[in-house]
Amino acid sequence: MVYRLGRFGRFMACSGFPECRNAKPILNLIGVPCPKDGGEIVQKKTKRGRPFYGCANFPNCDFTSWERPIPEPCPVCGGLMVQAKARTAKCTNGDYTGPIPGGRAQQVAREEEQELATAGSR
Repeated sequence: MVYRLGRFGRFMACSGFPECRNAKPILNLIGVPCPKDGGEIVQKKTKRGRPFYGCANFPNCDFTSWERPIPEPCPVCGGLMVQAKARTAKCTNGDYTGPIPGGRAQQVAREEEQELATAGSR
């Protein structure tokens, strides 16, 4: 197997091309399970090169998203969260929109709350 470059990006193919037509995609794993069937979510590209995210079990599962999924579940419903902007996330069910859970913005907010609580108790 050798790496080749096609119109949808790199893939692995058999080195004896005319006789052997075996080819496999190189999957860019995100590390987030699919909300529909539990498969792995991978990053893919459209014909025009725009990235999108879909389930690795594509013919059997039709989950796709333009926004990048994040591993933290929704704090409200426990559903799939996607990155809306650089530091904000939203739930695919529409229950939550705000800072990324477990992200830097929430850590800073927790530290400020703790400082205020300790300063208020003095």
